Amino acid sequence: MILSRVWYVLLGLAVAVAMYVVYIAVGQYDRQATRGLKEGLASDSQTVEWALKIDARRRLDALLAGSVDSTLQQALVAANGSRDGKVPEAAKASAKKALTTVNDAIPADWRDDALFAVDRDGQVVAVLGYDQVQGNDDFELGGYPAVNDALHGWLRDDVWLLGSKMYVVVARPVEYDATQRPAGAIVGLKEVNPRFASDLAKRTRTALAFYVGGTRVAGGVGAEGFDEEKLDGVSADLSKIDDKTYGDGGRSEVRMLTDDLGA
Repeated sequence: MILSRVWYVLLGLAVAVAMYVVYIAVGQYDRQATRGLKEGLASDSQTVEWALKIDARRRLDALLAGSVDSTLQQALVAANGSRDGKVPEAAKASAKKALTTVNDAIPADWRDDALFAVDRDGQVVAVLGYDQVQGNDDFELGGYPAVNDALHGWLRDDVWLLGSKMYVVVARPVEYDATQRPAGAIVGLKEVNPRFASDLAKRTRTALAFYVGGTRVAGGVGAEGFDEEKLDGVSADLSKIDDKTYGDGGRSEVRMLTDDLGA
């Protein structure tokens, strides 16, 4: 009788120890899984950033054809020579023809959705693929830092919100005389849409989305087994991001939205 009671006690202790070990193991596993998820997200973030920089660099290189195009150079010189501040119609037509030629020469993978040729004051001399500015003589791009820098000889890329659409932007100077400031600049806009996001996601093998004001503009999934609907969960968290790291550097720490979803 006593032996049976001892056996029950030993058995109970064994079960208790086993449950404790399982509990510790599950906790350790969860911590390791969360740590792995955070490290993976940090790595993915760097990969996407590099991919965007490479994309901008290649589209800037593609615009070199416009930067050295003699027809475009002469059109911008003529536009700058106007005394009344209005771009001559002949210069507009010549620049539009040059933009078409330049656009056709750019490989499809690096072709922008819209091209602008602007004079030294940032006035739009010609545009291709952005019909919203047709007939609007007051539309100009000189106030954008990327364009202003390009007008002073620098290569620049940026992100713009025009109307309800987001664009990744590249701008480079159009130089015709090394002893003078650039005659103008050529600016390329690529819309951030589902196709752009999907292509980027596949190249980086990540799940990513672009947001404006807490609303998703575009998203793409390049990682196997990830449900794109999970990207909707990020929207609710965007309004809560108020940490110093995000404010100073534009990137928050990894934020766990659920046990298996982080951003």
